[in-house]
Amino acid sequence: MRLVDVLQTAALTGRMPEADFVGVQVERMEIGTLELSAPVEAAVPDAIAAAVTLLRRRGVEPALRAGEIADGRVLAALEDDSA
Repeated sequence: MRLVDVLQTAALTGRMPEADFVGVQVERMEIGTLELSAPVEAAVPDAIAAAVTLLRRRGVEPALRAGEIADGRVLAALEDDSA
Protein backbone atom coordinates (compact mmCIF):
# COMPACT_ATOMS: atom_id res chain seq x y z
CA MET A 1 0.00 0.00 0.00
CA ARG A 2 1.34 3.42 -0.92
CA LEU A 3 1.54 6.31 1.54
CA VAL A 4 -0.85 8.34 -0.59
CA ASP A 5 -3.45 5.54 -0.27
CA VAL A 6 -3.12 5.56 3.52
CA LEU A 7 -3.55 9.34 3.64
CA GLN A 8 -6.56 9.29 1.31
CA THR A 9 -8.21 6.59 3.43
CA ALA A 10 -7.52 8.58 6.60
CA ALA A 11 -9.07 11.68 5.03
CA LEU A 12 -12.16 9.76 3.92
CA THR A 13 -12.70 8.37 7.41
CA GLY A 14 -12.11 11.74 9.07
CA ARG A 15 -9.03 10.46 10.89
CA MET A 16 -6.35 12.50 9.17
CA PRO A 17 -3.38 12.89 11.51
CA GLU A 18 -1.46 16.13 11.82
CA ALA A 19 1.74 15.28 10.01
CA ASP A 20 4.61 16.69 8.03
CA PHE A 21 6.48 14.80 5.35
CA VAL A 22 9.98 15.33 4.02
CA GLY A 23 11.31 13.31 1.14
CA VAL A 24 13.61 13.17 -1.82
CA GLN A 25 12.29 11.89 -5.15
CA VAL A 26 14.50 9.47 -7.02
CA GLU A 27 15.13 10.03 -10.71
CA ARG A 28 14.99 6.35 -11.55
CA MET A 29 15.24 3.03 -9.74
CA GLU A 30 17.57 0.34 -10.97
CA ILE A 31 17.49 -3.27 -9.85
CA GLY A 32 20.57 -4.18 -7.85
CA THR A 33 21.63 -0.58 -7.18
CA LEU A 34 21.77 0.64 -3.59
CA GLU A 35 23.77 3.83 -4.13
CA LEU A 36 22.16 7.24 -4.22
CA SER A 37 22.33 9.11 -7.51
CA ALA A 38 24.27 12.38 -7.49
CA PRO A 39 21.09 14.54 -7.49
CA VAL A 40 19.57 12.56 -4.59
CA GLU A 41 22.86 12.68 -2.68
CA ALA A 42 22.94 16.45 -3.19
CA ALA A 43 19.35 16.80 -1.91
CA VAL A 44 19.93 14.91 1.35
CA PRO A 45 21.31 17.90 3.33
CA ASP A 46 18.25 19.99 2.39
CA ALA A 47 15.92 17.16 3.44
CA ILE A 48 17.72 16.84 6.77
CA ALA A 49 17.52 20.59 7.36
CA ALA A 50 13.81 20.58 6.49
CA ALA A 51 13.12 17.74 8.93
CA VAL A 52 15.06 19.51 11.70
CA THR A 53 13.12 22.72 11.03
CA LEU A 54 9.76 20.92 11.20
CA LEU A 55 10.70 19.18 14.44
CA ARG A 56 11.82 22.45 16.03
CA ARG A 57 8.56 24.15 14.98
CA ARG A 58 6.75 21.41 16.91
CA GLY A 59 8.89 22.06 19.97
CA VAL A 60 11.13 19.03 19.52
CA GLU A 61 14.87 19.54 19.71
CA PRO A 62 16.47 16.75 17.69
CA ALA A 63 19.63 15.23 19.14
CA LEU A 64 21.90 12.29 18.56
CA ARG A 65 21.60 9.27 20.84
CA ALA A 66 24.48 8.64 23.23
CA GLY A 67 27.35 7.04 21.37
CA GLU A 68 25.75 7.54 17.94
CA ILE A 69 27.99 8.52 15.07
CA ALA A 70 26.27 10.71 12.50
CA ASP A 71 26.97 11.86 8.99
CA GLY A 72 28.47 15.34 8.86
CA ARG A 73 25.33 16.66 7.13
CA VAL A 74 23.21 15.58 10.08
CA LEU A 75 25.58 17.26 12.51
CA ALA A 76 25.53 20.47 10.45
CA ALA A 77 21.72 20.52 10.44
CA LEU A 78 21.55 19.95 14.19
CA GLU A 79 24.10 22.69 14.86
CA ASP A 80 22.36 25.22 12.58
CA ASP A 81 20.02 27.27 14.80
CA SER A 82 18.41 28.85 11.72
CA ALA A 83 17.09 25.45 10.57
